[in-house]
Amino acid sequence: MDNNAVLQAGTALYNGRYKIVRRLGSGGFGITYKARHVTLDTLYCIKEFFMSELNLRNADRKGVSVITTTTRYTDPVEMFKKSKEKFLREARRQAQLDSKHVVKVHDVWEENGTAYFVMDLIDGVSLRRQIDAAGHFDEARTREVLGQLLNVLEYIHANHVLHLDLNPNNIMVDRYGDVKLIDFGASKTIDPDHGGLTGSNIAYTAGYGAPEQVDGVIEDYGTHTDIYALGATVYNMLTGHKPPMRLQIYNKKRNAFDYDGLGVSQQMQDLVYTLMQIGPGERPQSIADVRTLLGVNPTVQPAPEPVSEPIIDEEHTVSPDDTPIVVQPDENNRWKWVAAVIAAVATIALITYFATREEQATEEYYPETHGLVSFDEMEDSATAVAEVDPDPVIALLEQNMVYVEGGKFLMGSNDGDEDEQPVHHVTLSSYYIGKYEVTQGEWKAVMGSYPSEAYYKGSDRDSHPVEGVSWDDCQTFISKLNTLTGKQFR
Repeated sequence: MDNNAVLQAGTALYNGRYKIVRRLGSGGFGITYKARHVTLDTLYCIKEFFMSELNLRNADRKGVSVITTTTRYTDPVEMFKKSKEKFLREARRQAQLDSKHVVKVHDVWEENGTAYFVMDLIDGVSLRRQIDAAGHFDEARTREVLGQLLNVLEYIHANHVLHLDLNPNNIMVDRYGDVKLIDFGASKTIDPDHGGLTGSNIAYTAGYGAPEQVDGVIEDYGTHTDIYALGATVYNMLTGHKPPMRLQIYNKKRNAFDYDGLGVSQQMQDLVYTLMQIGPGERPQSIADVRTLLGVNPTVQPAPEPVSEPIIDEEHTVSPDDTPIVVQPDENNRWKWVAAVIAAVATIALITYFATREEQATEEYYPETHGLVSFDEMEDSATAVAEVDPDPVIALLEQNMVYVEGGKFLMGSNDGDEDEQPVHHVTLSSYYIGKYEVTQGEWKAVMGSYPSEAYYKGSDRDSHPVEGVSWDDCQTFISKLNTLTGKQFR
């Protein structure tokens, strides 16, 4: 991110209550700062709402403006306003949780044309960084972290909250070894009386999002959705490998999980496989069920715990997986395929080839998505592996397109957030869509090199999905693919 977009050290916020010390990290929807409470002389983390592709910093280096010339949204100002409201709801939801395993929110306000909230500053590192440093955890360490994750998930579920983006980037470990769950941007509240969920936007991190999230089927959400992500996180801790994707699990079953030479017990292998079942009903339905699988006695739901003193984070920076994929779900079961299409268009996971250049959806509708965002503070750790012959790879990429006949369907909700109202008809033209995710081998065949921010860099990386690329990277990929094939991919 351009330094001109970042608040400068010494900038005062909230009528001088806080002063910025330095930036900690940035993503597609916000910038985090280390800041000092002037009166108390204590350090906190402040998160500023700032959409990297829709906002500019004003000449005064404080105010935030909306880029109105963008063609990505029909009404950029309205999009910013609605996204900011979601940001504020995230803060309020997290503030209501009172556990030592949830980073506490202390303040929230609007200023400089945007919004801010204040959280505890953690003296520790992300679980992602710990796993990367160790290569993988032994089973004892994995069980130690897992026990704390069970406690925090049990707590938030008892308080009618689903996190919905559990992954090692959103788990911090402080200097005392305590696990802290962060980033409730994708979370939803369960209506205790009717069982429905607040809002209908969906966000997830590739590899950790449950199939119902990937498909955008919000009515299938439940505690089992967080439990899928828990299984993926446990697998990553045990092996250091990225969790297998749904298609791999479907085709290979247990063989999709690689534990070779790692000494992982059969009980833990069985646990991961059970937690990551494709069907929501095939997974454990509660944390108590998970404890039973582990042979651990269920615990009584703890009462709210006193909040720890704010502690300092000198380590944590944002990594590419911190920015989830965002898709717009469909509320009608019979249109699940449409939700999958929208998810595909919204991310690099699938690329779409329209039958003609002229055929477009008849309604001007743009999902609230920014794809996978790259971050300027991450190191380029690309490694050289075997060369890929581009011609057959690109030919195969073209062959793996399937035709989807267009049609008319209902979208929206009369009961959801304002930006989802009312229910309305949308007509979608016929098109072709990729059957599989774009792999690193395909990316290299088109771009000439592997994505530098890719998490997985093993010798078989050609068959692994692309991740850690920016929106601009995706547009460059599509442009080059069009040049190589003479066709019009989008």
